Amino acid sequence: MIHTFSCCLIVAFGQEYDDDELEAELADLEMEGEEDEQAKLDALLLNPDPVPTDKLPDVPEHVPVAAKSKKAAEKDDDLADLEKWAAAS
Repeated sequence: MIHTFSCCLIVAFGQEYDDDELEAELADLEMEGEEDEQAKLDALLLNPDPVPTDKLPDVPEHVPVAAKSKKAAEKDDDLADLEKWAAAS
């Protein structure tokens, strides 16, 4: 019955459809859609809207001084111990 129905469709439209050809056409259409989407993303990411400067924080006028951390003091102590050990050898 399905064979009869498909034969009727072929006769009615007068054209046979090849599955491989249809799948290739579908793949082409999908690629075309992906290319359009990629072009939109490229335009959005490569040409961003300008950042309004009134929303940016002020630049500090002085140079911040780094606080000496405890790890730095520990490293200095370790270095001093190593120097004492090296001098004793």
